[in-house]
Amino acid sequence: MTKLLIRYGFVVFILNTILLNIIPFYSLGKFFFILFMGFFSLLFIISKRQIKLVLFHPAFLFFLILNIINLFYFLLVHDFNDYRAIEYLLARFVQFLLIILSVFYNYRYFINFFHKHIAYVILCIVFFSIFFDNNLSYSLITGDILSNRWSGIIWNPNQLSNYICIAFAALLLGNKKLKNIDIFFL
Repeated sequence: MTKLLIRYGFVVFILNTILLNIIPFYSLGKFFFILFMGFFSLLFIISKRQIKLVLFHPAFLFFLILNIINLFYFLLVHDFNDYRAIEYLLARFVQFLLIILSVFYNYRYFINFFHKHIAYVILCIVFFSIFFDNNLSYSLITGDILSNRWSGIIWNPNQLSNYICIAFAALLLGNKKLKNIDIFFL
């Protein structure tokens, strides 16, 4: 069970990050993020041997350097009594550990399927954004349909465009030959 959670923990983390950007689900996503980070912090404390094996692996040296930089930044800029800064430092540390552990234990999934799954989730968001636009009712009332930036169900129009670019790149740069449905989605 622990290996299953570690293998797909990063995927759940990414889906929760997307959920945090959808307006009606923000409070649920924030609650799940805190629960998720707490659970994986305890899981990482329990499985020290796995952490040591993966954290010091030469392929993940970049993430170890990022964690060291985060720690030095915290020590130079923040005080030890700053609760929010400690919370942010621990969340970044857990996120980096979650990424490297998921990739280490589930490498084939990330090579073969992750890019397609993330692209299809984002395409679903775009599809729902077409029908449930936050600013559409305001635009219809004022008559300025094309003057506002399109945000869909995402609270920030820039974030929606980032998601669309990620989906485009994931479909285009995937390691398999593009099917007709993928070309349609592009």
